[in-house]
Amino acid sequence: MKVGLLIPTLPSRSEFLDRALIYLSRQTRQPDQILILSESDQPLPDITWKYHQGFNKLFADGCDCVICFEDDDAYSDVYIETMVHEWVKSGKPDLFGIGKTIYYHIVDRKYVVLDHPARASMMSTLVTKAVLNHSYNYHSPYLDFALWTSALFTKKTFTPTAALCIGIKHGFGPVGGGGHQRNWAKYTHSDPQYKSLDAMLKQDAVFYKMMAVKDNYLIGRTFTHENPFLSIITRRHGQRRPKGWQVNQSSMRRLKGDFEQITITDKKGMGLHYANMSFVLACPYIRGKYVYLLDDDDLINNPEMIPVLQEIAEKENPDVIVFRMIIKNGMNNNLYPTEACWRAKKPMLAHIGGSCMVVKADVFKRHIHHFGHPKFGDFYFLDHMYKTGKLKWHWHYEIMAETGGRPSHGKVEVNI
Repeated sequence: MKVGLLIPTLPSRSEFLDRALIYLSRQTRQPDQILILSESDQPLPDITWKYHQGFNKLFADGCDCVICFEDDDAYSDVYIETMVHEWVKSGKPDLFGIGKTIYYHIVDRKYVVLDHPARASMMSTLVTKAVLNHSYNYHSPYLDFALWTSALFTKKTFTPTAALCIGIKHGFGPVGGGGHQRNWAKYTHSDPQYKSLDAMLKQDAVFYKMMAVKDNYLIGRTFTHENPFLSIITRRHGQRRPKGWQVNQSSMRRLKGDFEQITITDKKGMGLHYANMSFVLACPYIRGKYVYLLDDDDLINNPEMIPVLQEIAEKENPDVIVFRMIIKNGMNNNLYPTEACWRAKKPMLAHIGGSCMVVKADVFKRHIHHFGHPKFGDFYFLDHMYKTGKLKWHWHYEIMAETGGRPSHGKVEVNI
C-alpha cells in the first residue's frame, strides 16, 4: 500500500512548516510520498486549490490514499500509523477521518472540543482517488465541509482514545476558519496559564507559545552606541503609561557611557505571561557586554551607573552584578534587594527584582527563557542562574534605579 502525505503551506509560514516536519520525522509510520505545496497562482485563500493540485499529483503517482497534514497543527507520533490502520479496518471508505476535534487558540489561551461523528476536519482527513471526481470551488476555504457533505463518497469516522491531532488557531497572516478569530464564541475552555496546552503537547507547547509572542511584539531601539557596554531591554505596553515612558527616556538621556536601549513593544495587550516570555525575542539584537532589564515606567536614577559597572567588570569580571533600587511598596525601606536578601546574598521571592542587576550577555541568553512564567518571572530567572552554582556574583550596595509606580507582584500594573 502506497500512502501519500499532503502538506499545504504558505511562504510566510516557514516556522510552522518546520514544526510540521518535526512532527513528520517522529511518525511511527512514515508516508511513502510527501508533497508540500507552498506557491500557487490563485488569490488567497488558496487552500482548496492546493489540496486539489496535491491530490491530482499524489494519485497520479500511484498513491492508494492521501493523508492531510496541515502545517500549523500539532500531530501525535502515531497519527499516520493510526489513520492507516483504522481506515483499513473500516473497509477503506473514500473519505476517512477523526470525528472529534480539539481547536486551541494560542493567543486567547482558550480551546474547544467538538464532537462531529458525521465528518472530520481537513487536518485529520484521509482521502482516496474518488475525491478527484469532486467539483472543487477554489473560492471557498472550507473543503472539508464540501467533501464530507457530498453524496459522491463513502465515508466513515472514528474517535481515538487519545488526541491524534490538535488544531492550532492563531490568526497570523491569511488563514481560514472561524477558529482563528479572537474570542470565537465556540471557545468554551479557558487555559490562562497554558496548563491544558502543556498537558496536550508537552515539550512542543513551548513552540506555540513563542509563536504567539513573536507575532505580537515589535523590536526597536531608542538609543544606540557603536560599541555598547550595556544593553538595556525595555518592555513597552503600547501607548499605556506615557508619563512613565517620558521619565524613562529622560533618565536615558542623562545616562553616561556607551549603551543601547532595545524596546519590546506589545501591540495588542497580551498580558503579563506573554510579556515575561517576550525577553527571549531581544537576544539576537543584543550587542552589549552586559544586559539590564528596565520596564518602561522605571528609570535609572544614577547617571554614573555605567562607569561604575564598567569599573566592577574590569576588576572582578563577574557574571552578575547586583545593586539596589528604590521600589515604592511601602516595605523594607522601599529598597530591593531587601536587607534580608542582601545578607543572604541570594535571590529571594518578593525581596529582589529583575531591575536590581545586570547580567553578562552570554549568560543572559542561556537563562532568560526561565523568565517566561505567568508570575514572578524575574525571580525564577534570577533563582535559576543562582542555583547553577557556576556563576560569579558581585553585590554592589549603591542605588542605581527606581520604579515609577508600585510593584505589580504579578498583577497588571496601574497606568501612570
